[in-house]
Amino acid sequence: LYGLGDNRWNKLTTASTEKYSSPVKITDTSMSKVFAGEHSSFCIDTSGNLYYFGWRSTYSFITGEGDGKLHKIMSGVASVSMQDEHAIIVAKDGKVYGWGMNSYNQISSSSASAFSSPELISNSAKGGAAVLNNDGSVTVWGKNTSGIAGNGSSSEKISKTTIVASKFNK
Repeated sequence: LYGLGDNRWNKLTTASTEKYSSPVKITDTSMSKVFAGEHSSFCIDTSGNLYYFGWRSTYSFITGEGDGKLHKIMSGVASVSMQDEHAIIVAKDGKVYGWGMNSYNQISSSSASAFSSPELISNSAKGGAAVLNNDGSVTVWGKNTSGIAGNGSSSEKISKTTIVASKFNK
């Protein structure tokens, strides 16, 4: 796995190099998927192990405290949806987990401000960012200031809300 670009706060490597304009090796481990973002990145190796690297500490989630290393988050992963402050992880068994900041209940309605280990969101789903359930409904949660709950209202935070498939325009 190679990366390039912004290395401030050790997003890519432990080196003090501020940016890489040529590819720099991140790891020798063979990766099958990579999800790169502005400040955080994830990769899944050929065995299904999910790794994080970026500008947040994986323990405190404080920005600017990245250490330039890969951090294993969990095994058995099919995909990950990278968000601004958190990730939605879809496991190979169809379970969906949240990991990261929880300041707007984007992972759980728990009072926890962050989850340093994956938090189970759904036992059975086809995909995740929002959760596409096996019955065709969609479950959303988190910051609702733009009306993602689909109920005609907006609010700072919403708990899990399921939008049934019959509400979707065909």
